[in-house]
Formats: sequence, structure tokens, C-alpha cells
Amino acid sequence: MNNANEHLESLNHIRSIMERSTTFMSLTGLSGILAGIYGLAAFSIVANKLGSFLLDETVLAAIAANKSLRLYISIVVVAALIATMITAVMLTLRKAGKKNLAIWDNVSRRFAAHLFLPLAAGGLFTIVLVHHGQYQLVCASLLLFFGLALIDAARFVQMDMFWLGTVEICLGLIASFWIQGGLILWGVGFGAATLIYGTTMYYKYER
Repeated sequence: MNNANEHLESLNHIRSIMERSTTFMSLTGLSGILAGIYGLAAFSIVANKLGSFLLDETVLAAIAANKSLRLYISIVVVAALIATMITAVMLTLRKAGKKNLAIWDNVSRRFAAHLFLPLAAGGLFTIVLVHHGQYQLVCASLLLFFGLALIDAARFVQMDMFWLGTVEICLGLIASFWIQGGLILWGVGFGAATLIYGTTMYYKYER
């Protein structure tokens, strides 16, 4: 009986080592919750500034004609992104410290590369769209590249991230056809869906 227990403990230990060697363990659900809140806040601020939740012809024309409005929207979105990144880093460091986990090992480096390279490409492509005055596709572009980044990085964390990425891509595809609803779908993707993902992660893995 003791030998059986020892073998079981050994197998569990080996499994734990294998999981740590292939999975980024320090990512927190709380960072997803706060990221969703930041996304909803950015959506509310932008919608309030535009005076509309819909990107109709009048709103798109105002964006195209007003450089200061475009700058304001860009600052809000970038501020939300920076707040999300700072929060994620701080909470990840705290969790890694509490559980004595390596914060910058081979797995975390691969996770970062697979997440941020598609995001960087999406950011540059969005700048190109703005440069050419294709403001109606900006929300769709952000959602699509965000979704692709999540799916690409999901192999290094729980599969919940894969499903969030799938939702973001679906929202991006809808936004590419339903131009007027682009801002609403952006708020759903970066705000509500991310908040639900973070909450799910927290209750499944951290409570």
C-alpha cells in the first residue's frame, strides 16, 4: 500500500514538473478581470466623446475631419492598453513570488513572443488603416489581431484563452461587415468578454 502511494506521489510530481515546463503558470485571472474593466472604461469614454455608440457615416466623417478627436481616441485606447500591461505584469510578479515560480523562463518567453508578435503586427496594421483613412475597419482589425494573438499564445496557458481568442475573432469578423456596430463589438470583445474570461480563470484556478 505504501509503495502504491509512493508511486502515485511520484507520478503526480512528474506530472507537475511537466505542466510547469510547458505551461505559463503565473498568469492571473484577476489581470483579465481588470483588463476587462479597463476595456469597458475605454469604450464608455470613447462613446461619450463621439456622442454615439454607433459608427454611422456622421461619426466616421467627424473622426476623419477632426485630428484632435483621433488623437483623443488613440490616447484613451493606448492608456487602457498600458494599464492592462502594467497590471498584468504586477499581478504576475506577485503570483510568481507567492508560489516561487520562475517569471522569465523558456515557457514565459515563448508565451510572450506568441502573444505580442501578432499584437504588434495588428497595431502596425491598424496604424496603416488610420493613415489611409479606413477608420471603419479599425475596430475589426483590433479584434481580429487580438483574437489571433490569444489563440497563438493559448498553448502555453489554459485553453480558456483559446476560446476567448475565438470569440474575439468572431466579433472582429462581424465588425468587418457591420461597420456601424464596430465600436459596440470592440467594447464587447475587449471589455465584457475579457472580463468574463478573467472571472472564469479566477474561479476555476485561483480560488
